[in-house]
Amino acid sequence: MSNWADITLFEDSDVIPYEPIYYGELDSDSRNKHDLVKERFKNILLKRFSDLQNRIKNADSDILIVDHIENPEVLKTAAIYYNLYLVFSTQTISENDIYSRKAAEYKFLFKEAFDVACEQIKFDDDVEYYLNIYGKPRITW
Repeated sequence: MSNWADITLFEDSDVIPYEPIYYGELDSDSRNKHDLVKERFKNILLKRFSDLQNRIKNADSDILIVDHIENPEVLKTAAIYYNLYLVFSTQTISENDIYSRKAAEYKFLFKEAFDVACEQIKFDDDVEYYLNIYGKPRITW
């Protein structure tokens, strides 16, 4: 198992240079930029989560997202979208849930990691990916 700080957001892509950098290591100017990106990222996450909720409601189906947080591809899961949204909204999240714990750690990443994640993740592709692997989706929050 890799150290969380060593995990790249996406393997074999142009995102490799943007490996996670902890927020505490940044100077004040970088922290300000990070906070702006964090706010933008939160809004994107909320929209994607809302879109997913609407799709589920309209399809009258459940989705069960199963993945390991250590997998860089986990950023493509609804569970991480939702928990990151909760973290960025300063809402309480379960410390016993692995997605919640790792999402909490993710809020300390450097600006570019969030920026690149926002640009790289495609909502439709994510849903299609899980449909192909798990068949008819079931969702539990």
